Amino acid sequence: DGELCLRFDDNGGTDPDWVLNTVFLRFLGPDTDFDKDGLPNAWEERFFGGATNAVAGADTDGDGLTEYEEYVAGTIPTNALSRFDIRSVYLGPDGLVIRWPTFPERVYDVLYTTNLAVPFSVIGANLVHPQNAWTNPQPIEPLGFYRVRVRLP
Repeated sequence: DGELCLRFDDNGGTDPDWVLNTVFLRFLGPDTDFDKDGLPNAWEERFFGGATNAVAGADTDGDGLTEYEEYVAGTIPTNALSRFDIRSVYLGPDGLVIRWPTFPERVYDVLYTTNLAVPFSVIGANLVHPQNAWTNPQPIEPLGFYRVRVRLP
């Protein structure tokens, strides 16, 4: 953010084309958030037509994710078919490969557990766009559960 002040002077009233006035221009960064809801103005304007039109806790498209969760995931909050998910899991020549969509300015972690009753453990951390896959060279167990987590840096 920054400010610039411009002052137009009437030169003591001798020049009728000049007006005594002070104008402040404020330059706002890309992450400016007028309503302090965690959603940047530019994102709200893009998807909701105004810098304060979205409600962070709402779910406009009815897909089960709030607008804030959609912002973090990089998905389209007005399209229920736009979602963050694992796109493929397959056994490649170097191990088990997991693929997902990535978005700039997001960080991804791959988590694993053998039992949904116990917490997931991070097995791949701090992956950033454009990396959209992670390979587990030695799958921990023949059966298990994987999760990909997205977060802001």
